[in-house]
Amino acid sequence: MAGSMANFHYYTDAGTVYVMRMDESNARAVGNEEMNTALSYAGVPRNITKRYVVYRSPDQRTRRKIYVSKKDTSVPAEITVKAGTGEDITLAQPQVIPEKIRVYFKADSGLNDGTP
Repeated sequence: MAGSMANFHYYTDAGTVYVMRMDESNARAVGNEEMNTALSYAGVPRNITKRYVVYRSPDQRTRRKIYVSKKDTSVPAEITVKAGTGEDITLAQPQVIPEKIRVYFKADSGLNDGTP
């Protein structure tokens, strides 16, 4: 269950800075950098799939997908989170999924658009 939300920096592999809004405790668990409120950034474009890390419990019943703001961030080997019942669960076995950028190619529709 999500706790308090906050804005965090997201750095693409190319170095562009965007803002992403996510759960504060999860973001701090993996070392994300909180956004400076004095600056204004655009949200992450829809063609960019943000990099993330997946943590799983030893019994594989609980998992957390947490976005990671920088590609060179070393994620902890395990984190402790609150379960829906209020108890603490330790999640381990982090699997880092890299950023993906989808490129859309212009297609010729075959219609006469007025250009020779």
